[in-house]
Amino acid sequence: MATIELRQYATESGVKTALIKQGPKWIQVLTMEGKLTVRKVPKEEARYMCELTHKRRPYPINRAIGTFRRFGRTHGITKGAKVFLREAAQ
Repeated sequence: MATIELRQYATESGVKTALIKQGPKWIQVLTMEGKLTVRKVPKEEARYMCELTHKRRPYPINRAIGTFRRFGRTHGITKGAKVFLREAAQ
């Protein structure tokens, strides 16, 4: 099983907080932008992602999952994104 990581993702529309799961060719990305949906981006996009920190320590993933869930309740969430968050919580 692939691990899910918390990263900052620099996109054309700004820097976003993202949960990512890396595969052999694609990276599944869940960002807080519009409705929560899981997008696939090519593996080369990893160069635009860096570690997310809080007070010079890695940001707690459980805290981020709670934030993503609250965002999903207010802005909408797809079934795929729900499954992705459930996987991340394990």
